[in-house]
Amino acid sequence: MSTYTDASLIYYPSGYKAGKAYSLKPTDGSGDLDFTRASNGTRVNSAGLVEDVPWNLASYSETFNNAAWVKTRTTITANTTTAPNGTLTADTFTLTPGPGAGVYQAVNGVSNNYTISVYAKYVSGDKYLYFFSPSNSQGAKVWFDIQNGTVSNQLSGFTGTIEDAGNGWYKCSMYNTTQAVLNYIQIQISTTNSNTTLSNNSVSYFWGAQVNIGATAKPYFPTTDRLNVPRIDFTSGCGTLLLEPQRSNLQTQSNGFLSNWTKNDVNTSVGESTLISGETTTLMTETATNAVHRVVSVSTASLTIGSVYTISFYAKANGTRNIGLRTGFTGSSANIIFNPNTQTAVSVPAGFTTNITAANDGYYRYSITATAGAASDLISVVMFDGTSLVYTGTTESIYISAIQTEVGSFSTSYIPTLGTAVTRTQDSASKSGISSLIGQTEGTIFLDTKYLSAGATSSPRWFKVFGVSDEIGLAINGVNSVRAIINGISDTITTAPKTDLGVKIAFAYNGTGVVLFINGVEYALPFGGSQIMSSLDSILFDAGANPQFQQADVNSFMVFKTRLSDTELAALTTL
Repeated sequence: MSTYTDASLIYYPSGYKAGKAYSLKPTDGSGDLDFTRASNGTRVNSAGLVEDVPWNLASYSETFNNAAWVKTRTTITANTTTAPNGTLTADTFTLTPGPGAGVYQAVNGVSNNYTISVYAKYVSGDKYLYFFSPSNSQGAKVWFDIQNGTVSNQLSGFTGTIEDAGNGWYKCSMYNTTQAVLNYIQIQISTTNSNTTLSNNSVSYFWGAQVNIGATAKPYFPTTDRLNVPRIDFTSGCGTLLLEPQRSNLQTQSNGFLSNWTKNDVNTSVGESTLISGETTTLMTETATNAVHRVVSVSTASLTIGSVYTISFYAKANGTRNIGLRTGFTGSSANIIFNPNTQTAVSVPAGFTTNITAANDGYYRYSITATAGAASDLISVVMFDGTSLVYTGTTESIYISAIQTEVGSFSTSYIPTLGTAVTRTQDSASKSGISSLIGQTEGTIFLDTKYLSAGATSSPRWFKVFGVSDEIGLAINGVNSVRAIINGISDTITTAPKTDLGVKIAFAYNGTGVVLFINGVEYALPFGGSQIMSSLDSILFDAGANPQFQQADVNSFMVFKTRLSDTELAALTTL
């Protein structure tokens, strides 16, 4: 068997854009997955850093005539010339004299170090492109000569760079080193390199606006509404399609330990930049007093009594102190303590479970889960001397970052917040109308996945291939329980390998029924195995709103229009 030759559809996480996850085969786009998530999200990138998806915080980055861009003394003519990427998508800006000639767009209060960039090409008239920052009332910061390709002026706290992009195009970038809050991205033209007034008519081409967290401009990522962008996640080291249910971070200052959390007998300072792209962690240092050494959230999270919650945070050892959470959300105060040097739970009160996962550069994510017994909670991140809450400090320290409180029995990807709770909506990938790619009366469906969490016995189908009258579906009831659903008939495989360690699953079908292989072993389907398929034309991966629904990484997915032999199925699914 030649996998590539014989398969009719192959998905392997690689290329993507808003609304699409590209399949490896077929190459004409007919097998590309349609992707939806009505919000942005985060992932772990190939460098091991947590980053926004999409990382471009500007919307409609190539569509300056869109209403998202407010125009001042500027007429936009869309798609008039060839952009740096070779497409006819660059816009003409025709500007008339006066102050503030250009365009601007509101962004969502970025409080980190950030970089603004845009591609510009001079045509005629005045030539100085400038960026306003951090808001539309605080003045220009960097000026670029887009006729001669130079940074002509920059003010303190901001650094400009300009790169030749070919054919008269320049990529102009401005880095903010002050961490002032960015509320707007503004792209404007002036007559000199020190003012914000246009004295003469000016014509220029623009394309590819971007705002990203960090000290340099990341590779340009085109945007429209910034929604429905797939997340290729590298937590495991290899790229996987991350699919998660909807979650909200109830902590309103998720990384605000420096200035937005109350400090009790600790000092906080800027830590490292090796965990979250463009952000720093916080170094928490105990004072030399006999006290509780902690930071306390300034906002109280509202909880629903009886619901299950998970609180997570990142930490890295920088001495001998333990780290933990002090919380009252179960109805009484509790200390959950971790040793960041050994990555173990030191003290776990009754009613709590814990989880520890590795992150980048010695950081680990520590999670606690319990059922709420109180209607609110004011969380503290606390340093411990062993298990002692009160002790005399010796100015030891520890790195902390990115706290999250969410409803559910497991932690999901980090959801940054800045003053209010934030919701990341559910992920869904699907494809319909592809009966030509799926065998109707015989075929094989292969899925290589890792389930990061599992549902209960009532959980719906997380994955299915279906048509008008037929369906082959899959649910995960627990870490060692796969449930196959064939035409509505369930078979629970309670002896299957642990799904949180990764599984390779294949369904094969023909005129004699359906068989199931998991990790090289065939499992009986006594109830649904006799079903005969005749109409299959759609695929669905859906991390739905059901609270029992699964979270998973998809490593690969393949469809064959023939029923592979048992020997081939065993070989295909062997880990």
